Amino acid sequence: MHIRHISKGIIRFLYCVGIFVLSLILLSNLMNRGNTDMTAEMPPPAYPLMCLLCGDMEFNEMQAYTSEQNILRMNEHITPLGTDRRLDFRIDLYGEKVEALSFQLRSLQDGRLIEESQIFDYAHAGECATGSATLKDLMKEGSCYSLCFLLQTQSGKFLRYYTRVIPMAESNLWSKLDFAFYFHETSFEKEKAKKELPTWLESNKQGDNSSFTHVDIHSSSEQVSWGSLELTRPAKTRATVREIDADSAQIRLDYLLKVKEGDRDQYCFVEEYYRMRLGKERIYLLEYERDMEQIFNDKDPVIVGNKIQLGIISPELERRESEDGHILAFANCGRLFTYDSTGNKLASVFGFYGDNMADRRALTRKNDIRIFRVEETGDVLFAVYGYMSCGIHEGSCGIVLYEYDSMQNSVEEQLFVPYDGDPLQLMRDMDHICFAGERSMHILRDDRLYELGIQNGGIRLLAEGVSAEGVVGSESGEMMAWSSGSADDEITLKNMQSGNSSRIEADPGDKLYPITFFGSDLVYGIAKGADITRDESGHELVPMYALRIRNEQGRILKEYRQDGIYVTGIRQNEGMITLIRMSKNEEGMLVPEQDDQILDNNNSTGNKNYLESVVTERFETIQQLVLRSEVNTSTMQFMEPKQVIFEGDRSICPDKEADLPAYYNVFARGRLSLRTLRAYDAVNYAWETGGTVRDDAGTLLYCRTSLPVKNQIMAISGGVHETGDEKQDELALCIDTWLNYEGTETETLPRLKRGASAATVLQSELPGAKVLDLSGVLPETVLYYVANEKPVLAELDDGSGMLLIGYNEVSVVVLEPGASEQVHKISRTEAGKIFAASGNRFLTFVMPED
Repeated sequence: MHIRHISKGIIRFLYCVGIFVLSLILLSNLMNRGNTDMTAEMPPPAYPLMCLLCGDMEFNEMQAYTSEQNILRMNEHITPLGTDRRLDFRIDLYGEKVEALSFQLRSLQDGRLIEESQIFDYAHAGECATGSATLKDLMKEGSCYSLCFLLQTQSGKFLRYYTRVIPMAESNLWSKLDFAFYFHETSFEKEKAKKELPTWLESNKQGDNSSFTHVDIHSSSEQVSWGSLELTRPAKTRATVREIDADSAQIRLDYLLKVKEGDRDQYCFVEEYYRMRLGKERIYLLEYERDMEQIFNDKDPVIVGNKIQLGIISPELERRESEDGHILAFANCGRLFTYDSTGNKLASVFGFYGDNMADRRALTRKNDIRIFRVEETGDVLFAVYGYMSCGIHEGSCGIVLYEYDSMQNSVEEQLFVPYDGDPLQLMRDMDHICFAGERSMHILRDDRLYELGIQNGGIRLLAEGVSAEGVVGSESGEMMAWSSGSADDEITLKNMQSGNSSRIEADPGDKLYPITFFGSDLVYGIAKGADITRDESGHELVPMYALRIRNEQGRILKEYRQDGIYVTGIRQNEGMITLIRMSKNEEGMLVPEQDDQILDNNNSTGNKNYLESVVTERFETIQQLVLRSEVNTSTMQFMEPKQVIFEGDRSICPDKEADLPAYYNVFARGRLSLRTLRAYDAVNYAWETGGTVRDDAGTLLYCRTSLPVKNQIMAISGGVHETGDEKQDELALCIDTWLNYEGTETETLPRLKRGASAATVLQSELPGAKVLDLSGVLPETVLYYVANEKPVLAELDDGSGMLLIGYNEVSVVVLEPGASEQVHKISRTEAGKIFAASGNRFLTFVMPED
């Protein structure tokens, strides 16, 4: 009986154990099934792609947008319209069919709808549709307009495609595109390239012939024609027209390249930039640049010992690692990867494309990745920004904050911040406008700093009047700091992980300026408000009498201060900042001093993963990641995370300003290279880079182009009234004469005596004009305006002025009220000395209709 009772107990125990194990199995299956249901691979692109045609050449590719965009921010390319105002187009349908097609033409000045019309002249041909649209004669020659194609597909999609158009009687578009494609094709024909490319190249010692990552007009023809690389182009090359006039053009070519490496095929993205001028007999190549970036092959990586070969890429690789160095994350060609040295795992975390290189929509270079945080667990916080090629946000532009969970092997969206403009503009600004931590993301938009809550989706305006220079972040992404407004009497310091913030307050009369971070310690400058002055060009100069390094707890770790020495700027390198210094002379004027440096004693790359350059015979200089430990390739695991599917919408949209700041956009080297609030910065940069300056409405404000040998505004032959004895009278006479030339009668002198500036007077008398402060710009540069029948006012230190109204090869023509002969010539050399002595303080304006 006792034994039988024990046996029953054992049976009950085993039964309970069995039920428990079975329950665990069922629960595990249910949980796994739930995970499978809640995660999925990113779907492929779904929307058609559109481009314009010039003969058989494809240009100005347009991605689909699912919502209306801000046309002032859509300035990716420009399309010239000939006298027939006809545009030929091609739509790559990818299985779709066109149900209806139309276009809308709008003014960039006020958004007014000028024309809206259906397009019937198109036909389906296989996987594409081709056709043409003809616009009415409702546009002004030389003015920019927004053109939006509206496509409705048979499957019910309603999509928008944007470009800017400019009516031009003579754009010579075909000749310029044809030259760019000819040069491009010739570079792949070795013998032909050897004979013909030197005609356009300026090969010299300035050219770098050691790397295919970047070549330019100074490289050798051997380097431009790809050395000994074995190449094929698996897809058609397309062009983008960034700027164009009758003589010159900026054109970019984009294409995919396949490079043979032994028995492997390596894919690369390539961009070529051409700046050209059309001569009487041939085209002159003014600039040529080519950038190449190899796509990392995570399915078959080249790994030797502790080194992962990345190939032909820029050494400026976006990468970050965990504090212990065991987890490394890096971004390449719009894709994110992590390597876990402890688990020997290589994960392809995110990308709009995978192994399939056939779908051009997913391969667009209009998005990129920024890494904010890498945890020792393998989790990664990162952002994808720009145009969304596929997924739930396909057809949108913006910033998506993601978190990679290495334990779950999944990627989950945290926030989406839409952006209603050019994705390339967003990409250019990203380093200065976005900071993210565990609790929140901070976005700088239109000089407003917002805090976006990751957990609650809340939005809070932190500060207004914050410039890109007024906000800085640490390299680790852990800390950020900002100052705002005109007071500059405090800095806010915030820990992005904990959410804690503190304020640094200035002493009475002082101003504070965040400069950079050394690790997680803030470097900021201090200046006396009374010391802030203007340089010789009339621009604000901030002489900082001290620099401090402060940690999060408020402790001052170091102070840089030298009697009589002021810091007016910095240059930053890894682990060091170079201080640009000045002192005051006997007259109290600031004069340059020798530079000095501050070192970051905490900066150390020991025992960390790092990037190194290696020279190879065929591929020349390549980059490889050197890991802290060797990789066992036989046991390496390759991970393919899936995206977490969630209900609801995680979009957060900061307030949109009714009146956006008046930006100046510089288009150079085939892209939007600079966006600034200062006209002189824009024009100087365009002069240096051979670029073009436009405002957000597309008004042409400056172009580095060939000018007539001579020109004079003959309608200005003298002052409109007699001048008095005071120097201010002479300045007033210049302005009055100028306004009279523009058709406005006024007397400026009373307003100048009440303290009004020349720029204020001009703006009040010509409210529709774009008044340009060109202080600090070289006299040679402002001749562009005189060549286009626009006078330029030069303000002199004695309070007087000259009106620059003409030039030839050796002289300039000026209206000088105080001279015996008001309109007279001055040699360029002498004029240069006169203008430079007053800081080259120039003023002009451009009317939008010009």
